[in-house]
Amino acid sequence: MPFLTLLLLPLSPLSSGIAAAEPPLVLAADIGAQEMQIWWRPGELLVGDPNSESRPGLRPLLSDAPLSLPPDLSAWTPVGETCQQPPRAEATLDGQPVIASIHTDPTQQQLVRLIAGDRLIAESTLGRPVDVCEIRIDEADSLPGPEVIVAWRFGDGEQQIRGLTVFRVPKTARY
Repeated sequence: MPFLTLLLLPLSPLSSGIAAAEPPLVLAADIGAQEMQIWWRPGELLVGDPNSESRPGLRPLLSDAPLSLPPDLSAWTPVGETCQQPPRAEATLDGQPVIASIHTDPTQQQLVRLIAGDRLIAESTLGRPVDVCEIRIDEADSLPGPEVIVAWRFGDGEQQIRGLTVFRVPKTARY
């Protein structure tokens, strides 16, 4: 079975240091590696290196067991291939429009925020200073409720790490 080398970077505490009543987004996966690419399709998330001969991969919301990437990824949507600025996603949650975006707090921590109208309904720190490339609000596993998927990059050139942080939206954040 192929092996995918992953670099797991430590997260900082989940609070932003500011007292708030909104619930935190719940960390579901945090993964990064050189040459890593990310794909999504409804109910599934896949990461791996399609350019490696063994095509190592992983389904981080399903298990930590390595797998080989499928030979044909055309049914999957690439995530984080290009960086959108500013990164932001729009979706509907319980019939209400919501926006996921990145904000920097007074201590320079990057916060992933979920906003409905003018109300902050959930947030969490990203945990490290990275260049966020894409945010999605999608069903990425078989559990009920959406996930906020954040694709990011850290560093430059050959040493660049591409990563993925996934947060589950808690039921308490919904209307």
